[in-house]
Amino acid sequence: MRPVRGFTIVELVIVIALLGVLAAVALPRFLDIGNNARQAVLEHLEGKLHSIANLVHAEAVLKSVQNQARNDSDVVIEGMTVELKYGYPEARVSTAGHADIMDLLELQLSSGLAVDTSTNNRVRIGYNNSNNGCYVQYQEADADAAAPNPYQVTLVTTGCN
Repeated sequence: MRPVRGFTIVELVIVIALLGVLAAVALPRFLDIGNNARQAVLEHLEGKLHSIANLVHAEAVLKSVQNQARNDSDVVIEGMTVELKYGYPEARVSTAGHADIMDLLELQLSSGLAVDTSTNNRVRIGYNNSNNGCYVQYQEADADAAAPNPYQVTLVTTGCN
């Protein structure tokens, strides 16, 4: 009868040390949790912006004001009078007491989110609002074309890392 041989303590320590080194080197490449979380927040905001714009547009169609260049009295959502441009919410209001897309979004700025309203016809919400940053942008409808262009929501994640 032969004695049963197992691993020695030295062999076990070497294997555990190698697994630790592999985990320290390989896991950060596969698990970029911060970047994924920022992108998920922005994707959620993108969906909310689309939902709000379409809800307001549906109300504008019901009131037959969807083709007006500007309307600031006919559409009321949850007690807020919404300023419209071609049936969609404006990015920034020009009349005190009226609502724009940000008022309808009811965004609680937390976890590093910032809002850029430096341009009248768009608003950016994100972590880095520079052009190649990490943000979602709402661009209000305009009439630069033969027919009014609808709103646009753009998601930029190139600078989220």
